[in-house]
Amino acid sequence: MILLTFLFTHALSAKVQYFEVAPDVKVDCDIDTNFYRLSIRSPPKVGTSYQPRNVTGVVSFFETFTIKKTEYTVSRILDYAFANTSVTEIIIPKTIFYIGASAFAYCPKLTRVDLSKSPLYHLAPGIFNNSWNLEELIMPSTIVSINSYTFASIAISSFTITKNIRSIEGSSFSNCTNLKNFEILSTNRFFIFENGVIYSYFRKKLIYSVCTIEKPVLHPDVQIIGSYSFAHSNVYVVQVPSSVESIENYAFYECHNLRAVKFFHSALKTLGEYVFMNSGLRYITLPRMLNQVGHHCFSIPTLKDIDISMTNVTKFPRHLFTGVTKMEILAIPDETFIVDPQTFSGSSIKKIFYCGVFDAKSLQIPDTIEVVCDKKLPIGDEI
Repeated sequence: MILLTFLFTHALSAKVQYFEVAPDVKVDCDIDTNFYRLSIRSPPKVGTSYQPRNVTGVVSFFETFTIKKTEYTVSRILDYAFANTSVTEIIIPKTIFYIGASAFAYCPKLTRVDLSKSPLYHLAPGIFNNSWNLEELIMPSTIVSINSYTFASIAISSFTITKNIRSIEGSSFSNCTNLKNFEILSTNRFFIFENGVIYSYFRKKLIYSVCTIEKPVLHPDVQIIGSYSFAHSNVYVVQVPSSVESIENYAFYECHNLRAVKFFHSALKTLGEYVFMNSGLRYITLPRMLNQVGHHCFSIPTLKDIDISMTNVTKFPRHLFTGVTKMEILAIPDETFIVDPQTFSGSSIKKIFYCGVFDAKSLQIPDTIEVVCDKKLPIGDEI
């Protein structure tokens, strides 16, 4: 690939300054830091663009530009293009069909973005992540999917889910403390919004809970609590419906106010990775049908007691209790036959109650932890 450059003198309205381009070279355009970067591409000629790091104020784009009598279309904004700049407003033209990951992330002065003319289909991860003063967002009707952390930690108060949106990641709106309302157009057949919670259309999966809700009321038919659905939120207590069979990765990650997760006649079978990591949980009793837990699931610095002894969990993965510093005693199920050597690394656990068949090769419990069998150990009931 041959790279050629010419100076881009002004981000807003100045004309492109021409530099010599090698004869017979067909080029498209990238706008690199302080320069346009030209690269050979196969026809049809499609340009890509992003802006200098020192850009400020309102930013609009050339839709096309001409080099040596050849016209090129500016059609893409590359990854991290405007990240950490002082832009205040972005106006995206109709030619741009792609915006890269974190393109406008960490822009503290950005308050308004107009995407309405763009034929965007997908929003890449973290496009506006941590642009915390972004209040006004005008979306195109063409959007089909919203990726992880796309709108995380921004200042919008409402969001419209248009007809074509069919995929939303749970972390898309993480830590949006002003966001209290979603309008789902009647023509959308993929999502439902009720009681501050977004569900898949038939309410089988919980996608996202408004982060200011402290005591969410969950639909009794929900079967899956999705990844990142409550992450970074103000949730204080959750009554998990008996219908829930799976809680996915990071569902309650860094929920610092979380004090209780309650199960009653629960069908829960699976807890994913990092589910309660760095939450504020102090006590939790897990349901009997639970048979699988992911690594770092209980990496909770505030945890003082966990009742996992009556579950069907047979394998304890690595770093399951890493970071647990306030708990010294743990009872594990007698059916447990695999404990990873890193399960308890970095924890304060000193004694484990276990009455199953002890195999030192599969139950790799550190010598610093005492293993005892005591059938009289009191076991709590399900909450």
